[in-house]
Amino acid sequence: MTLFQARPRRSRKLRTRFRVASLVLLAPLVAVAGVSAVALGLTRSSAQSLDNAEQQDQHIEAAYRHVDDVRVLGAALLATGADDERAGLLAAEAAVDRELRIIVALPPLTAAQQALVARAESDWQSSAPLRQQVAAWAPKQPLDLVASVEDAFTSALKGVTGRIDTLRADNGIAVAALRDASAGLQTTSLVAVGIALLVGIVAALAVSARLSRTILRPVERLHAATDRLANGEHTEVLATDRDDELAGLARAFNSMADRLVERQRAVDLRERRLAALVENASDGILVVSAEGTVVFATPSLRHEFGIDDKQSESLAERVHPDDLENVIRAWGRVGAEPGASSQAEARLLHADGSWRHVWAKLTNRLADPAVAGVVFNITDVSERHEYEQQLTWQALHDPLTGLANRELLRRRLEHPPATGTSPKHSLLYLDFDDFKRVNDRLGHASGDSFLKEVGARIAQAVRPQDLVVRIGGDEFAVLLEATAARQAARAAQRVVTALQAALTLDDHEVRPSASLGIATVGVESTTLETLIGDADLAMYFAKRRGKGTVHAFEASMRTDLVEQVQLGEDLRVALESGALTVAYQPVVRLADGTVAGVEALARWEHPVRGAVPPLTFIPLAEQLGLIGRLDEWVLRQACGQARAWTDAGLPPIRVAVNISGRDLANADLPDVVRGILAETGLEADWLELELTESVAIAESDDGRGVMQRLKDLGVHLSIDDFGTGYSALGRLRSLPFDRLKVDKAFVDELRDTPGGSTLVETILEMAQALGMEVVAEGVETPVQAAFLRERSCELAQGFYFSRPVEPGAIEAMLRLGTGTATASARP
Repeated sequence: MTLFQARPRRSRKLRTRFRVASLVLLAPLVAVAGVSAVALGLTRSSAQSLDNAEQQDQHIEAAYRHVDDVRVLGAALLATGADDERAGLLAAEAAVDRELRIIVALPPLTAAQQALVARAESDWQSSAPLRQQVAAWAPKQPLDLVASVEDAFTSALKGVTGRIDTLRADNGIAVAALRDASAGLQTTSLVAVGIALLVGIVAALAVSARLSRTILRPVERLHAATDRLANGEHTEVLATDRDDELAGLARAFNSMADRLVERQRAVDLRERRLAALVENASDGILVVSAEGTVVFATPSLRHEFGIDDKQSESLAERVHPDDLENVIRAWGRVGAEPGASSQAEARLLHADGSWRHVWAKLTNRLADPAVAGVVFNITDVSERHEYEQQLTWQALHDPLTGLANRELLRRRLEHPPATGTSPKHSLLYLDFDDFKRVNDRLGHASGDSFLKEVGARIAQAVRPQDLVVRIGGDEFAVLLEATAARQAARAAQRVVTALQAALTLDDHEVRPSASLGIATVGVESTTLETLIGDADLAMYFAKRRGKGTVHAFEASMRTDLVEQVQLGEDLRVALESGALTVAYQPVVRLADGTVAGVEALARWEHPVRGAVPPLTFIPLAEQLGLIGRLDEWVLRQACGQARAWTDAGLPPIRVAVNISGRDLANADLPDVVRGILAETGLEADWLELELTESVAIAESDDGRGVMQRLKDLGVHLSIDDFGTGYSALGRLRSLPFDRLKVDKAFVDELRDTPGGSTLVETILEMAQALGMEVVAEGVETPVQAAFLRERSCELAQGFYFSRPVEPGAIEAMLRLGTGTATASARP
């Protein structure tokens, strides 16, 4: 039977047919290339014109901006006479000259644009005498002269900016027109290329249809014959009387079919011999003789594990010594019973010298003459082992720091150490001070870097056998097994010392500080909850003593904690019942001793404990989430009192109220302040809100937005405890503060050094440069007051003038016109 019917008129070679088809397809491609070349040339020309126009637009915009800079800087120079403003003015003038020269030098302008440029240059040159007069301006000129020169200077420059602005609008219209033209040209080019491509596709389809009739049909017949050959039908042959390449392919197919028939007989014989081995195969197969030598191995095993079945090597030499006993037991379970099976898991020596975990099924085929051995079906399970180890590690370690986690700590506590000189365990519990500030200032990525670095430092500061644990967040623990309290205290000190060195995060220097608690319990009675609870409680008391301190657990702490909880409940009740009071400390003008304002301070007289210091109940209110209510209560009392003094005929004074960092996180704070001012009738100008320096500088964008909204109300803002944080001058300039209060710690330096303190002087000079008022806190001696007065410090407060007093005492001061309450109020 023939599958190809030869026709003399189709005896032409296939190669010739394809050459003709290629020539037919080449013509559309040449057309596409020509159209694309023309479109490219036109597009390039249009793009160059557009680029020139856009450059003109950029330089015109720059000239306009620099002229405006000259106007702003000139006005600032007339007002201040500062050298920095003068230098900026000269630089801006040079920039205007440069930009005008560039505009003229650019590709030709239109006649209208040239006229505008000429007028702008003329106006600019006409303003030169005024600009020279302003550049040479001396400070502290009469205000009427300053105003006159400033009006003339501004009017002269408005003409220049008007010319340039008209030129900018005209050039913008030209740029838009060029852009539209460029877009239209691109669209036309794309349509032309598309038409050329469409013609090429139609030609290609016609040629391919022609070729398919003479090529694909014979190929389909060849494919069908190949399928029959694969299914064992070897009787049909293809016709070879056709004079082209397909006839040669048919002859080759016939020859291949004859050879396949011969080889099939050999394959059938081999398949019968290997069938008994392949039926139990999984990944690899070994056949091991009764003597334990390898007599057969699949190619994968020979390649990966280097097992040479031709040299009859011993399988025992390939098994890891620690796993050999396990394999021998599996071999013994197979025994001499034909068909018996067993399984084992062991490490097998890889060809690269490593050990791989494998699982093997052993089947006794010793009685089968085709096998004559024990068949090992082997599967490589190394990846599964690695994955299980990885899961185990992840379950017992912190993913960020790589340190142990709480679960691993629990397991270690369940298995006391085999050796050790002490029958006790100790645990160090750390919590980093102000870690939230690191996250808020530098971001969570820097916070993660901080945690990894301090975790590594803790690990380096303790013994290798000690377990360093990240409990969560910024809390860490160190388990010191078989370690008594004294040795634990020494270890805690090493940790504190290791953490003191500064580290750099995102170009910012940070000094870690951690509060650390120590707990020690007997090994027999050790539980995770007891140990962590005691150490955590000790750490809490360490934080109460100050940052970076260490405290060992004592049983009395539990009682103290209960008392602290009770004190918190008492504070909540006192706040709800109005049992708190407000005292007022005057802010005095150093020049004449009169009262310029007061600071409102919350006071708590406990019915049992007596007076509770603010340093005790203010942090407690922070912990209990009561600080917002407390600040609002003090604010309402202070505003009402200030209004009452005014209604009593006293001169109005500004009242300052402290607010916490948590208040700034409340977006409703400006509305609360507005409501209290409306409720009490106090004008916003007589209210001042104080924030500590560290809170003010570290606040987020949302917090700064709240400060700006408060400022927009007309309320004054001041920075309290200035000098204790990490302010930068540029940062202070960007915040809406009117006043800063120098921390008492710097004023204390003046007690015994009447010659002066460079730091206080620096703060005063910086405040003057920023245009901010300064209040010196904690003035207690006449030496301090005199020093501050001589350095032009306007305001001060402290025990030298008056302690915080009741509203009546402030009223007496206002009537007397002094900042001193009574003689008894002096320290």
